[in-house]
Amino acid sequence: GPVADKEKDTGIVYSSRFYRLLAGQELPVQEGPVLGDLDYLKYAVFVGDNRTFSITFGLHAGDAELRQLLRPGPFTIVAESLPGLRPWIQPTRCEPITGVEVMARLVNRRRRFVNAGQPVATGIFAVGDSAICTNPLYGRGCSLAMVHAYLLADVLDEHVHDPVAAALAFAAVTRDEIEPWYTASVAQDRQNRTGLDIPLNDEEEGEQPVDVETMRSIMRDGLLPAAGTDPIVYRAFLRAFNLLDQPNAIMADADVVGRVLAAWQVRDQRPPPPPLGPDREEMLRILARSAAA
Repeated sequence: GPVADKEKDTGIVYSSRFYRLLAGQELPVQEGPVLGDLDYLKYAVFVGDNRTFSITFGLHAGDAELRQLLRPGPFTIVAESLPGLRPWIQPTRCEPITGVEVMARLVNRRRRFVNAGQPVATGIFAVGDSAICTNPLYGRGCSLAMVHAYLLADVLDEHVHDPVAAALAFAAVTRDEIEPWYTASVAQDRQNRTGLDIPLNDEEEGEQPVDVETMRSIMRDGLLPAAGTDPIVYRAFLRAFNLLDQPNAIMADADVVGRVLAAWQVRDQRPPPPPLGPDREEMLRILARSAAA
């Protein structure tokens, strides 16, 4: 039978530009990863070799007004408007070495190679992105491929003389260990794209929706602050982040959930974090003033 192929659009477009430090200049001081999420726009800096780095923006695929960021002029204006990027983009520090590079039509894809209880083929195994790929925003592709390859090695060690059993065992372990990350990516992308209620998993039929705004608040005002102060939450967060636990492991641990909710309950008692940059309407006004100048 045919390969069962399921695909979900990520709803995001990436625009990146690459830079090189000028002679005598150094990178800005970093206290950690340079990244931010303004809801309408995400950004990150990636340091390369040979005194180079890149700035990447992620914007909603349907946001026609912010597609200006696919051009060099608006790209620079937006970078200069964000406190986290402003030190990097100074013309006295660096120069662009590319135009704006665009990544679009990004998808989450899941392929299954067992049909009606039988493998589609034997002696061939799809590993990594050829079986399951997720939004590159989450940075899991290479790590999941490595995990997948080790799972295959274990399967082949156990079923070296039985190709059908090997194919079925690999399909089962892929579904148990790798597919949950596809499901998590699809759910997160749908939340980011629409802001509407989404099902807890990607099976969609018969599932109870979650309150997206509440979940966003718990993540932003509960999980992240707790991970910064509570070693038990921090450890659970890092285990999921580094693929040592399944993506839903944090919320399945009653002790961790209690600590996260305790941090969330006192969210109004903490001073608000400094803004990462202008809101969307102000950013559009900045771009409009720049275009009119």
